[in-house]
Amino acid sequence: MTSPGGAQTPGISLAGPAEASDLATLLSRARSLDANAAVRLQGFGHALATWFR
Repeated sequence: MTSPGGAQTPGISLAGPAEASDLATLLSRARSLDANAAVRLQGFGHALATWFR
C-alpha cells in the first residue's frame, strides 16, 4: 500500500470477498476456542500465514 506521500505502509490485500470471508471464519473459530488468543498474520510474497498463540 502507498500513502498519499508515496511512502510504503504495511497492509494486506486479499484476492476477493471469498478469501476475506474465509479469514473471518478462521478468526471467529479461533476466538470461540480462546477469547484471549493472539493471532499472527505474516505475509510472504503472495501468501499469508496465520497462526494462533
